[in-house]
Amino acid sequence: MSTAAVAGTAVEAIPTGKYRLDAESSAVEFATLRKDGAGWVAVGTLTVAGVAAPLELTVTKIRLAGGTLTVTATGSVDRYAHGVVKSRGMAGRRLGLTVSATFDKVAA
Repeated sequence: MSTAAVAGTAVEAIPTGKYRLDAESSAVEFATLRKDGAGWVAVGTLTVAGVAAPLELTVTKIRLAGGTLTVTATGSVDRYAHGVVKSRGMAGRRLGLTVSATFDKVAA
C-alpha cells in the first residue's frame, strides 16, 4: 500500500505518549502530530541524561501492511541542549537522527 493511500489514517493512528529508551534517565515523549504541507511532524520532548529538550521528527515513510504500521522519521538532536558538550570537534553540535517504529494493532 502506498504512503499516499494511508497518510490520512495511518499517521493519525500513531500513539502519542512516552517511550523509555535504554537508560532510565532517557526518554522520548511525543505530544502531538501536526500536518506540515503534504507531510507530518511528530512534536515532542527528548530527555537524555535527565535533561529534556524539544524534538521534532519529520515523517518520511509510512507503511501499513495488515495490522502493522511502520513509520520512519528523521530529525536532529542538539547535543548542547542536553548538556553533552564534550568531544567538540569529534561530533557536530547537531546530530542527525532516523527513527523507525513499528506498531501492531491489538484487539480492543
